Amino acid sequence: MERDSLILYAKAEALFFQVYPAFKNYPKSEKFALCAHIKGCFVNLLERLGLAKMVPSKRKTALQEAAAYMNNLVTLFRLSRSERYISAGFFAQIDLKITELKKILIGFMKSASRPRQTP
Repeated sequence: MERDSLILYAKAEALFFQVYPAFKNYPKSEKFALCAHIKGCFVNLLERLGLAKMVPSKRKTALQEAAAYMNNLVTLFRLSRSERYISAGFFAQIDLKITELKKILIGFMKSASRPRQTP
């Protein structure tokens, strides 16, 4: 489980750093609205993943909240694509990486819900 959480956090952080420079292409009116919301979702996602890793008693709730933030990110990037703030190719890359994050998250949630076996 520890390995999954580290991989998930590292991949989410790498995606944030990949997406961040694209905010320069957004119109000025959206930099304080849509861009700020996307940044906030990423920050909240990373906070929830960190919480899930560090506080076992809150792991299930934190992972569920992280899944919700990932769904929000997909919606916000779809909006960005439909408004032509990002290219179709860039959106495809982001969507693929978020799908990968979701798969890892689902595995992490399953492993977190299993009862611990004592040797």
